[in-house]
Amino acid sequence: FINNNKGLYELFKDNDDIAFLWLPEGYNPDKIKLLIKACRLRYLSESIKIKPLLVEEATKYSKNEELTNLIQKTVLYVLRYLYWKENEYYERVKEEDVFQRISLIEVYLTDNLRVKYSIRVNLRHVEKESDRKCIYYDSRLFVNKNGASNYDIGVEFSKVFGEIKGLDDFVMNIINNISNAEKIMEAKNIVYLPPEEKEILKIQFEDKPEKTKERKELPENQEENIYKEEKKDIHIPKEAKDEKVVKIHPETEFHPATSNISNYIPDIEKEEKEWSPEFLSEEVPINVKEYTSQEQKIVKAAKKEINIINKMFSTDKSVASSTYSNNTQQTETLSKKATKEIGLWGEEYALRCIKYDLKKEYPNAYILENEYGFELKRNNNVIAEVTWLNKYGESGEHYDIKILENGMEVFIEVKSTKEHEKAWFQVSKDQWRLMKEKRDKYFIYRIYGVGTKDARAEKIQNPAKLWIDGLIDAYPVVIEL
Repeated sequence: FINNNKGLYELFKDNDDIAFLWLPEGYNPDKIKLLIKACRLRYLSESIKIKPLLVEEATKYSKNEELTNLIQKTVLYVLRYLYWKENEYYERVKEEDVFQRISLIEVYLTDNLRVKYSIRVNLRHVEKESDRKCIYYDSRLFVNKNGASNYDIGVEFSKVFGEIKGLDDFVMNIINNISNAEKIMEAKNIVYLPPEEKEILKIQFEDKPEKTKERKELPENQEENIYKEEKKDIHIPKEAKDEKVVKIHPETEFHPATSNISNYIPDIEKEEKEWSPEFLSEEVPINVKEYTSQEQKIVKAAKKEINIINKMFSTDKSVASSTYSNNTQQTETLSKKATKEIGLWGEEYALRCIKYDLKKEYPNAYILENEYGFELKRNNNVIAEVTWLNKYGESGEHYDIKILENGMEVFIEVKSTKEHEKAWFQVSKDQWRLMKEKRDKYFIYRIYGVGTKDARAEKIQNPAKLWIDGLIDAYPVVIEL
């Protein structure tokens, strides 16, 4: 790792599994950032996951309205700063739905604040615990009221937007001088946002659903009636009521075929489930095959497409809704943590499948493991280089694994499910664009039965062409003109 955070370095420096690049005292690692990137070294601060240890009996914490309002006011100035000074970052956080998360931010004060630091090394996690002044977690900013200053709050809050140089100083300046914020903006030559951006912020910050009321412990026979009363209080956006159309982001999980208002409202009845594998990915036998479609699907493709279109535009909402829901095979709602862990397991398994296929293709070659994947060598010549982009966290790319084989690039997106026969999965608009651009060089590895001994992989080459040929179906999410 690159030591770019003294506090984190002190926590992990004595661990035998972790090594740091030595640099002369006072040497800025940005001077050799090209070397760091080429060697695929990781910055320590970007590789750590942090979680507060909030045990009710040991730690008392309560919402602070004054600080919550101060942060909410600061948010709008930060967005203006990003739009005019760091537009690339602004577009990125908008695309990643960061606006939605920060619109819900609340500040909680606590008597003491202890956190757990976790870093992934060699497919396992190394963990440490320590006291901390502030931490942003799950749309909440926890603050140790016995030691945190406005500067500490500003630095921590700025991390919500990512590691943007200079943003922490700007945030601190605004927080300490909120009454003179407009003068600060004028001095920095930062004007107001354009009308179209204001409209986006209006939706994110003003037109969000109300929070569900707190539920008291009641006898079982009263639970159902109380829930019905609560559900009436959930806010429905004005445009959804007036136009009977739900405006959605192309990468969300909502679909026109199920665009009833009830689907837009958060489903507070569903309990998010956690997940743990029965077997590690390296313990499961390799089972990988090429995707093949049924012959009769080719014959029925045109007729089926017409039927789907007719149903989607039918005035009978129940018919349109069933078109998608019958194909989606809805399952239980998983937590974000569980979803990430399933995805990680699937990517590890896909990497093993790729290794298996390459070794079968080049039986005389040998495997050389490295930090981000492996190389396949023969007679000291590299035949193939396989890179797992998400090994130490989300890369932000629109694929998960890249293969460089005899000078040719292949891009692989891994879609994982713990189900054994789940026919559908989500793709983003950028992934779809890349599929069309890369054609035969783009694969989807569909991993079924994640975490079980019966896990298997199905390789889908050139999915965009398969869709054009009528061999797979795609349900449209939104049309952009």
